[in-house]
Amino acid sequence: MKNLASIAALTGLAVALLALAVACGGGGGGETSSGGADPSDPNAAARARVATAQAEQTAAANAAGGARATAIAATAAATSPSASLEITAKEVKFDKLVLVAPANATVTVRLIIDETGVFAGERHNLAIFRDQGMTEKIFVGELDAATLEYRFTTPGPGTYYFFCSPHLDSMNGAFIVR
Repeated sequence: MKNLASIAALTGLAVALLALAVACGGGGGGETSSGGADPSDPNAAARARVATAQAEQTAAANAAGGARATAIAATAAATSPSASLEITAKEVKFDKLVLVAPANATVTVRLIIDETGVFAGERHNLAIFRDQGMTEKIFVGELDAATLEYRFTTPGPGTYYFFCSPHLDSMNGAFIVR
């Protein structure tokens, strides 16, 4: 998890440095021997502004991803593995970003569904996959609008990912097994 945070931070730094280079007239192509923008290119300044804006947007997105990766790593480091886990679904969000379980063990996960108001009746589940692309499932629980309890055997040590099947974008996190 520390590697994800480091990669996100370095990517953000690289994008910011690239934006600075482009804004200062660097970055290759259309340069004169003095290192500045080619004075014969009337669009060089506009392209530099667009590149800077795009780089700033990318850096902001990477920073948000880096902050999430940092939060996951910190929570995982501070959490002991447990064979009895609990997570709550409320307002189409999970209350936890990280679940930590022991390796090769039978675990019980209680999914408390606490949807009220406009979210009342919303159905949720817990699905665990080896990767964020959801290509290899470890466990997929049934969907329901009431509290559920799941039992399954965890894989070997590693970082896996959990999702609510109908709400992939807003309900997901890391399933750490150690």
